[in-house]
Amino acid sequence: MSTIDPERELRRLAEVYSNQTDDELLQSAQNRSALTDIAQRALDDELHRRKLIPSAATSSDEVEYREMVTIAKYRDLPEALLAQGNLNSSGIETVLLDENLVRLDWLWSNAVGGIKLQVKSEDAAEATEILNEPIPETIEFGGTGTIASRNAPSANRWM
Repeated sequence: MSTIDPERELRRLAEVYSNQTDDELLQSAQNRSALTDIAQRALDDELHRRKLIPSAATSSDEVEYREMVTIAKYRDLPEALLAQGNLNSSGIETVLLDENLVRLDWLWSNAVGGIKLQVKSEDAAEATEILNEPIPETIEFGGTGTIASRNAPSANRWM
């Protein structure tokens, strides 16, 4: 098995980085932690040569913590997924806790307190308001007609 000559590898990587555009080089700098020490050195040399400064964006190694609050609990997974989809389509970031445990065996739902729907604390009031909205009697589609909900009294239901 052959070993890598560090100087030869440095020259090879320097050539690779010199053929990249500025945007590609900056993208490589964002994924710096995935590079070998030699690759990082070659990248730094090329960035310095071009006088480029990588943005201070968070690296993939850094964890961002957010304060999340539980706004609803569900016994069954389908109901939790519908609520999550409703909030996500409204632009509210959500997390379901214990969904995989309940997915494996729904009997665990009572033991763990159900599936918890969480949102960022600053979105809690808006998310609760969205979840408490009543189901509309009909749903209108832009120029193609309307569909009655299951709760609406109509003989022409679309199910």
